[in-house]
Amino acid sequence: MEIELLKRPSPFIEFHNEAAEKAYEKLDHQLALRVYTVAGAACGELNPEDFVFTSWDWSPNESCAITIDRKILSAELVNAMLASLVDVYASWRIHLNVHENLAGGGTEFGAACLFQDLAIIEQTLCHSLNLDAQAQ
Repeated sequence: MEIELLKRPSPFIEFHNEAAEKAYEKLDHQLALRVYTVAGAACGELNPEDFVFTSWDWSPNESCAITIDRKILSAELVNAMLASLVDVYASWRIHLNVHENLAGGGTEFGAACLFQDLAIIEQTLCHSLNLDAQAQ
């Protein structure tokens, strides 16, 4: 699977004018907000600020990065994030980082790169999501 990721390099978007750059920045922010909202909803009664983090920075590479606490990780959450990659975001990717005890500065548990048609998930996350049987 890691080889597959290498076959899909991040695009680098070049802007021909400031209006195009601003439009892209708005798209990027909207996807980040959508993914953050989906992850926040997975927190239920818990405070999302303790379980979800994004820096809100943007790069011209059709990607969005988010970090979540392992406590809210679920197959449903991953599927909801994948469902965000439609329409104008069909060629984008979501970089998902999962940490143990995010609010306490805990260690990284695993990572995934989500595309509309492919989810590249580290083995530790596959096991946690009970995806081991599906991956074989």
